[in-house]
Amino acid sequence: MKSGLKHASRLVLRVFLLLLVIFYLSMDDSKYYPAYTILFTVCVLVGLIVAIRKRYGALSIMYPGFWFSASWIFAILCYVLLQIWGYVPVKDDYLLRRLMFLIIITAVFFAIVMIFYPKPNVKYTVDLSNDFMGSQLVMSVFVIICLLGALINWIGIGAPLGYVDDVRQQWLQAIPRVTAITWYPFHLVFPTAFFAGWKLRDAFLGENIKKNKYYVSCILLLLASLFWSVGTGGRQIVGFVMLYFLFGIIFRFSLYKDTAENLAKVKRKAIFVFGVLLLGFALFATITNQSRAMQQSSTSAAPFEEVPVLNNFGFFIYYMGGTLMTTQAYGLPARRDLSDTGPVSFNGMLDFGFSPFSLYDVLGIRRNDALDTNPERALEQDGQDLAMGTRNIYYDLEADFGFEGAIFVILILVIMSQFIFNASVSDLNNKNIFKLSLIVFFIMYWQYSQQLSLMMHTQFKWTLTSFALWSIFHAITRKRVHKILPNTRQA
Repeated sequence: MKSGLKHASRLVLRVFLLLLVIFYLSMDDSKYYPAYTILFTVCVLVGLIVAIRKRYGALSIMYPGFWFSASWIFAILCYVLLQIWGYVPVKDDYLLRRLMFLIIITAVFFAIVMIFYPKPNVKYTVDLSNDFMGSQLVMSVFVIICLLGALINWIGIGAPLGYVDDVRQQWLQAIPRVTAITWYPFHLVFPTAFFAGWKLRDAFLGENIKKNKYYVSCILLLLASLFWSVGTGGRQIVGFVMLYFLFGIIFRFSLYKDTAENLAKVKRKAIFVFGVLLLGFALFATITNQSRAMQQSSTSAAPFEEVPVLNNFGFFIYYMGGTLMTTQAYGLPARRDLSDTGPVSFNGMLDFGFSPFSLYDVLGIRRNDALDTNPERALEQDGQDLAMGTRNIYYDLEADFGFEGAIFVILILVIMSQFIFNASVSDLNNKNIFKLSLIVFFIMYWQYSQQLSLMMHTQFKWTLTSFALWSIFHAITRKRVHKILPNTRQA
């Protein structure tokens, strides 16, 4: 075993040194340098995934660094496709190299912290039939609440049957009152989707759950997210719901050992289900963007029309790889004046409490608005390329803290992620959804790092509050059911 590990380590070291030589030799050739930079970055990210797998085994898929690597590999591949098909409007090799450097630095931080931080003490001792995570009763109630919230909002803004740009602009400029009110019941969709993924294994095996009731709840949950997306002129909430559903699946398989027979029955089905959902989301994103382009009289869809694959999934590819283009189009990040909003990258973390007792009021900091998070959008009429795009976390971190300061903040975030990972996967007894909410959020944060900073917005607050409400409601119903039927567990 030790000799095999030693041989593998030597092989990895040789490959790494070879890549460094290629990287060095390509530096004088400006034509090929960006390609080698991208290749080297992808190799580093793949190496990090391999290292995570070696260290944490089945738990590796719960490690935030895994999702950081996977997300950026996919984003880079999408960017390469966009470049091959001629859809990159602005190319700046220097800015692209800066971005690749920050990605590599983050991967190195994850590797160093992972190696020196003690491994979590994991004991697979929890009975899978235990209802500590939630129950089908809670899932059914929360699905109905989410669906009602989405429907009321949809009807309140005019019951559109597809994407309507006026609804989108209204959402961006001033959130309608009906949307602001109905968001409170609808945001319970996050733990509901997580629990739906958590129970997928039971539904496939027919254990501890009423299958038909479960599948109906899942369909209604998907409908609720679609109604909310149409009712706000966006698509992101559908992606969020899918991710929480996926996290529920992987947490169940990672945290609890199952028999090889059960794994064989469930694994392929789970991959197929999520693959279908991913393709569905890609088509939904493309249709939404095509409708948006038509209603805004934009020509952004033109490059996709000549390529059949891009014509069907092109906007999803753009959605994933677009921030590598905006990094080059927007230029070096201009330092922000933080006296008004504080660090914009973390402004959303203050969204707790209500005026005049909110953290914003206490600290004298203004909430972000669209011009804080995306100032380029105001420059669209002046010809700013990709003005309606999004930026990755590095752009905003550098705008807030400078280049060196951004690197230091990234290190702190990596250390926090490691600490939360260890705390979340240790001591599995009496674990509940709320105790997993922090690791869920940090996985989301790093998975979305190639798109935007979730700490810039309010996802942290809504993840914690929705998971807390689920846990409270489940605890109440669990006690009542066990009091009436003391020898009965909920499904």
